Amino acid sequence: PLGVNADRWSPSPDAKSRARANLGIAADEVAFLFAGRLSFHSKANPAPFYQALQAIAGAARIVCVEAGQFPTETVRDAYRTAQAALAPDVRFIHAAGDDAAAYADAWRAADVFTSLSDNVQETFGLTPVEAMAAGLPVVVSDWSGYRSNIRHGVDGFLIPTIAAPPGAGEDLGAALEASGMTYDAQIGLVSLGVAVDQRALEAALLSLATDPSLRARMGGEGRRRAQTVFDWPVVLRAYDSLARELSAIRARAAPRPPQPWRQRADPF
Repeated sequence: PLGVNADRWSPSPDAKSRARANLGIAADEVAFLFAGRLSFHSKANPAPFYQALQAIAGAARIVCVEAGQFPTETVRDAYRTAQAALAPDVRFIHAAGDDAAAYADAWRAADVFTSLSDNVQETFGLTPVEAMAAGLPVVVSDWSGYRSNIRHGVDGFLIPTIAAPPGAGEDLGAALEASGMTYDAQIGLVSLGVAVDQRALEAALLSLATDPSLRARMGGEGRRRAQTVFDWPVVLRAYDSLARELSAIRARAAPRPPQPWRQRADPF
């Protein structure tokens, strides 16, 4: 796995109050944070998240903080159009990823971290682990690397995720291998075959928006997990142990001929 410097992410009530003041977030607002690539084809389609926030907007004062950079102005405009159409009762704040102070404030000001990735690139998912280190409960898609790092009902919620079955993407793998399609195009097409459970998402967001004690409990559990599993000294010792174990296996193993390896398999 990747790792985090757990001490760097230590939560601080004073820092949180200053960050919320800097971003204009009121004390009684619940701030849901997304941090990462603001790209609907290479990270996460934001539409289910926006619709879920709109569904719970009457139960709490909701603000959505999106921290990151848009790849183009066209993508930025598409996000803003979607926000107005799908979540008219939710307030949105953009913290630019190239503004170090604003990006840091977004993390410190948040109450809940969300990342509903639907992309095959998400082989580990560092931002949810950073969120756990920061003491934030996490709501993520039960998808790819995320499912290995977050414990459902303990550190936050894994939202059931539906994907096309193995075999459905053989043509996409072949097209990429034959240079008939770019990788960027492939990941966008694959993401169209992935969806999160909308009802489960709304239930998870509602429970965290309306229960401060649940947010505190899950955030505390996540921070302890980040410290014991994902802090860099722990991760590096695990890598060292793995290298020694593999060396011992290699020393005992009989040689075998090279095996064929397909470079561009079915993405599902």
